[in-house]
Amino acid sequence: MNSLKKFDNLVRFSLSIPEDLLKEFEENYYAEHIKNRSDAFRKLMRDYVSRERWKNNSGEVFATITIVYDHHMSDLTDNLTAVQHDYGGVIVCSTHVHINHSTCLECVITKGLSN
Repeated sequence: MNSLKKFDNLVRFSLSIPEDLLKEFEENYYAEHIKNRSDAFRKLMRDYVSRERWKNNSGEVFATITIVYDHHMSDLTDNLTAVQHDYGGVIVCSTHVHINHSTCLECVITKGLSN
């Protein structure tokens, strides 16, 4: 396979930006170990396009809600369970973890539409 195949559809364009903005941008992408300016701009563009697709799409999305709490607090566990039962159409599942003798972590997985 031709190693240049992935570059067949590259487009070159120019960009005018303030010099101080470019300097700060370059300092940041070098700090993130991004090889060059083109790779950095491709990453930014992909991130932007991905965010815009997410904002404008009405598809199904998933999220997690993570709660760390002291299980000795009165009625807290009962209230968490009641809320999860009340929102059964949104909540997919939950996981309960004992961190130590008094601290618990609850991870609740939810789903819904993005808009």
